[in-house]
Amino acid sequence: FHHLTDPIQLAGILEAELARARAVAGTAAILTLHPAPGVEVIGGPGVVLDRQADGSVRIQVGEIYGGEARSVSVKVKVPASGPVEGLFGRVDLRYAPVGQAATMTRSQVVRFQRTPKADQVVAGEVPAFMVAADRMRVAHVLTDAAALLEEGDLLEAQALLRDERARLQARRLRLDGPAQAEAEALIAMFEDPMVDARIGDSTTATPDQFDALVETIRAGRPVTGDALNGLPADRLRVLRNVAYARHGYRFKSGDLQAWFSQRPWYAPDAGFRQARLTREDVRSVTLIKTWEKRAGLRNVKAPIRPGDFTAPMAAAMAGRPLTAAQLTGLTLAQLRVLRNAAYARHGYIFRARDLQAHFGKQAGYRPDPSFDPRDLTPTDAANVRLIKARERTVLEGARASVRELELRSRSRARQAVR
Repeated sequence: FHHLTDPIQLAGILEAELARARAVAGTAAILTLHPAPGVEVIGGPGVVLDRQADGSVRIQVGEIYGGEARSVSVKVKVPASGPVEGLFGRVDLRYAPVGQAATMTRSQVVRFQRTPKADQVVAGEVPAFMVAADRMRVAHVLTDAAALLEEGDLLEAQALLRDERARLQARRLRLDGPAQAEAEALIAMFEDPMVDARIGDSTTATPDQFDALVETIRAGRPVTGDALNGLPADRLRVLRNVAYARHGYRFKSGDLQAWFSQRPWYAPDAGFRQARLTREDVRSVTLIKTWEKRAGLRNVKAPIRPGDFTAPMAAAMAGRPLTAAQLTGLTLAQLRVLRNAAYARHGYIFRARDLQAHFGKQAGYRPDPSFDPRDLTPTDAANVRLIKARERTVLEGARASVRELELRSRSRARQAVR
């Protein structure tokens, strides 16, 4: 369930996992949903439904822990007519308590209420249940973003992640207590330097920024992402190793050993042990390594020739074939918009807000809830393939950075519903 940015994270992760293992109260936990007639269990992201012959649905929960609240959220479809209050059905939880031979089963009858008034829905929200639904939604967004990153669609993945973060930040203002803390934990999953990284970002660090950070890390104080903004990858690499140098680590890399040997505070110690690193050292190394990946995107920059974007955009919106020559010189952002023109001309309703805003201003765009990918013509499909190939070429130098964000997103998706 974890993606390690750096091996030094392993100790803390194992410590947390062992603590969880010691708190196991029950094993082999299974939820069984018994829906009433007319009620359908649709599912939810991150939840595997095991449908039974009798119409019930099983969900494997696994281990349950003492003192922990576990939430599972699924979508259900209920009849649109009938009494205002209806019966969803029964939910059973069966598990094997630790140290006992017999299994335990608990049951709960669940009901629902229908209303055509949105304000009544909001008034009836139970914060704990809404957070459970948020967890599933976050897992869904992170999984979708990871799939986009695997295909090399960095900008679309970033847009989805930023949109979900903004939605959670707005919801957090309406919550308090444990529900707000849960929302903040979910928001933290999107606080990743790569989520906000801009292709070809020209931001540069101030002259004193690097020296100040060296002193901060050398003193074992915390580092923030904002303080790292603008530093090139080679400077970040040195900063990351300050955490080791302050404990006397002897570097195998000649350039690092030479740099630290010139620092009056550096004292090489043949008896160095990684256990000397503090929790703050580990946090600094992990954070800086993530920013090193972000720094790799600064060099991903295609030349721009003014006016080149208008003609291919008009062709794509009209369903005419594009050529490789028309794509040369376009930025990654322009290529993304151009690729989505094939979908926009058939009325696709975009998930990313920036694409919604862009195509919403186009005179020929007519949102169509019944959009079907099969509506794309062979020319549309060929244009999409051509543009995707060009996008992969532009991002070639940042493949490692994109892959890192993909792996972190998959890890966080699993953590969200754990």
